[in-house]
Amino acid sequence: MLLAVFCVPSADADGESLWVNGVDVINHPESMPAGCTYDPGSNTLTLNGANLTTSHVAPFLTQGTLGAVIFDDRDTALVLNVVGNSNVINNSASGEENGIQVAGNLTITGSGSLSVSASNGVCGIFTVGSLTFNGPTVTIAAGSLPVCGNNGIVISAGTVNSSLDSNNGITISGSSTVNSGGIEATSGIISIEGSAAVESSVITTGTGGLSVSGSVTVNVTNMNIGEAPSANSNFSMSGGTINVAANGYIDVNGNITMSGGSIVFAGGHPGVSLGAYGTPESDGTVTLTGGSITVNNAAAGIIFIAASDNSPPSATPILTYEGANPLNNLAFDDNQLTVIQAGSASISFPAVSHTISFNANGGTGTMANVENTTGSYTLPANGFTAPANKAFKCWSVGGVEKNVGDVITVTQNVEVTAVWQDSSSPAPAQTFTVTFDANGGTGEMAPVADVSGEYTLPANGFTAPAEKTFKCWSVGDAQFKVGEKINVAANVTVKAVWKDVPAPEPAYASDTVDGKAVYKNEIAAATDTDVSGIFTAAKGANGAVDVKIGTMDISFDSAAVSAIGGNTVSLKAEMKTEGLTVPDAKAVIEVTLDGALFANGTAKVTVPFTQEVPEGKELVVYFINGDTKEKMDATYENGKVVFTTNHFSTYAIVFEDESDDTLMWIEVGIVAALAVIAISVLLYLQFRRKA
Repeated sequence: MLLAVFCVPSADADGESLWVNGVDVINHPESMPAGCTYDPGSNTLTLNGANLTTSHVAPFLTQGTLGAVIFDDRDTALVLNVVGNSNVINNSASGEENGIQVAGNLTITGSGSLSVSASNGVCGIFTVGSLTFNGPTVTIAAGSLPVCGNNGIVISAGTVNSSLDSNNGITISGSSTVNSGGIEATSGIISIEGSAAVESSVITTGTGGLSVSGSVTVNVTNMNIGEAPSANSNFSMSGGTINVAANGYIDVNGNITMSGGSIVFAGGHPGVSLGAYGTPESDGTVTLTGGSITVNNAAAGIIFIAASDNSPPSATPILTYEGANPLNNLAFDDNQLTVIQAGSASISFPAVSHTISFNANGGTGTMANVENTTGSYTLPANGFTAPANKAFKCWSVGGVEKNVGDVITVTQNVEVTAVWQDSSSPAPAQTFTVTFDANGGTGEMAPVADVSGEYTLPANGFTAPAEKTFKCWSVGDAQFKVGEKINVAANVTVKAVWKDVPAPEPAYASDTVDGKAVYKNEIAAATDTDVSGIFTAAKGANGAVDVKIGTMDISFDSAAVSAIGGNTVSLKAEMKTEGLTVPDAKAVIEVTLDGALFANGTAKVTVPFTQEVPEGKELVVYFINGDTKEKMDATYENGKVVFTTNHFSTYAIVFEDESDDTLMWIEVGIVAALAVIAISVLLYLQFRRKA
């Protein structure tokens, strides 16, 4: 039995906040521990090579005072982004001390690794809310108690080296890996799915059950399913492999349903290897419709599958299986299987298959039955001819209307019926599906169905490859930022674009100019650099931001800062005067801001430009967008080019013939000067005449 203490949070005497290495990073960001950054907009704490050892102790749970190195007593959803290798170590010998404790939900993401230890703790990681792992490698050091998620644990990517303990179910999915001394859910289901790999001494459920599916691999010594039996204390398996160690067993206080996959016992156990035991009110049942079970090195007479521990066995068959001659070295007697002689024994059974038939429902023509089907099936296009004055609308399955392309689950023979509508009825609006491609990253993003027309690109939900970070989305050959809109007129795949992790953010300073806070820093030219902190700080002060990039200056107004602040952003800029690909350009300015848009604000770009403008020419700045260009409202004075924009891209400085407007004002000036001279001469002559 794993130990976990689950209570609800009470008020923190110091005020609810996020404490990291003893620092209140929300109210004192200037004291941020080394290797840490915090983004209040997304409530994300990033660890990048951090070594944290100082605990914060305060009232946290109703039972009294607790401490932790990362201590969050706010009832919010915290994201812990792990980059590089970081350590959270709590060696305190006083009181109950944890490595990480969070009052709300906690999601641990990233591509790095995190080691947590709490020598005198309740848990290495403890959350009152749910706990999700999505990418990093997380290790709870030996001697520390387990990962405890009070409201459920989800592991969808990465590696977790720790025992797991939850009050509300555990899901292990994707390509994740778990190496555990024990996995226990007091209530709720333990679900192992996808292509996950799990190694655990014991897997235990209380009132809930265990579900195994996909292509998972589970190596275990003992399974105790339904220690506090209920209607949900069942074991189901539809795919994957469970390897049970020598002398190990699977003990189920509920029903066993197996439709696929394989269970392999190493053997040597003198008693029950796989059991389904009923509560006093009802017997457990074993239903085998697919997959295989094997016992290696079995002794003669060993009970392989016991369907009930009632004595005498129930008169009603409790163990059922399908398939021709499925037994190998086994005897079936009194609802149980026993080994005939020492050696290996097995039972295998083909998956039950079903037939899908189609009903024209008044139409004509035929559609062939689909035989030998089980599981997921995608509804096809209509192949019938519609009745007079009718048109095909959709399919009906079990009285429920389904569209072409919908997926149904086949567990029995199914009839699919055509549904017709008046031919004058408007055709259903055509919609499409947006799918997401990790492009080398890990994790999953669910497809978005029923999309038509304008669609706003969401935040990235994948985990970046090693030493990479999210840049933008790619749709076809075009790149789009999060929050930009695309037009969906067909099924479309949105692909993640990754880039190298930006250079660390340099220190920034603040000043007051004309009564307004202005935050300033300086970054290297042509280097993608993290600028999240300065924008977040400036947003909190309703201020502006000035960034010097080499010889270039970029000033963001408060509206732009408000849009950018709170996001994880990086900035890169440079001016080129050689090797230019823009025709007739004298210089090219390239500026990129990854991670945010600022369409409702402006940025003023100032660059030095010392080339002399030839006589009869004027300096013009163009925004370059592929093969098109847009003239910017720019000025050139005192050797500097200045223009404002609400988006960044590529800009070109060119010399063009002076415009008609310019010549007109020159001509007006000449005429005005001649007029002044003429009037002066006339006045002089009149004065002489009077004299």
